[in-house]
Amino acid sequence: MLENELVQVKRWEIFTTSKMVADKLEVPHHRILKVIEKILIKLDNLGFSDKHPKFKEKFIKTELEHGKTKIKYKWFLINEPAFTRLVMHLKDFDKAFEVQGFFIQQFFQMKEIIQNQSNNSWIEARKQWKTLRKAETDVIKDLFEYIKIENPESYYIKNEKRLYSTYTGMTNKYLQLIVDCKEWKPIRDLASVRDLWFIWIVDDRCKDVIIDGMTRKLPYKEIYKEAKNEVMRLVESLDFKPKLWKVQQAI
Repeated sequence: MLENELVQVKRWEIFTTSKMVADKLEVPHHRILKVIEKILIKLDNLGFSDKHPKFKEKFIKTELEHGKTKIKYKWFLINEPAFTRLVMHLKDFDKAFEVQGFFIQQFFQMKEIIQNQSNNSWIEARKQWKTLRKAETDVIKDLFEYIKIENPESYYIKNEKRLYSTYTGMTNKYLQLIVDCKEWKPIRDLASVRDLWFIWIVDDRCKDVIIDGMTRKLPYKEIYKEAKNEVMRLVESLDFKPKLWKVQQAI
């Protein structure tokens, strides 16, 4: 299931939850439930229901068991049209405007991912990129063993995953694939087919620099510096201009 911190996909439709809205507004959940109940009454009075052909808003009532107590709490799944309706009734909440913008951005970006994943050209490009990415991670794995011999006390020996994220973060930075929110780690799911090939060129060059550095027996910190400098030069020469996804921190 596709999901991030604020939204999730069910049957190719994007939803958030009443609990998530309440948490981001920093208010008790029951206050948001009351707002939704009032909206549902108004919609019902207007003759709208989920059986109406023009009814787009989905406030799907459900229950959630709370931990070991097994107490069931009411909450709602909310699709994008329903969220749009809901925010019109949140003006009295202090953080309403900020939270509204953040949720809208999350809905939009998840739609971009769904659109990508239904495009055959993108699927094929992503598949090939993953194969190429595997070659790079295999080299970083070799670099880990290289560091283990050079400096057994290195920070990376105790934090192997950090070595991968260091190189990925470096290439992301110079490609301007910057995302502040932890929930958007799969940033390359947002990249276009064109951008995926630019990313591959840079990742592949970074891999070659690592191999060359180990062959020349360079200290691992020098290998990183050479990889960073080469990535900077390559990005500049390619004149890569990605669609920049700069997400604001969660409220």
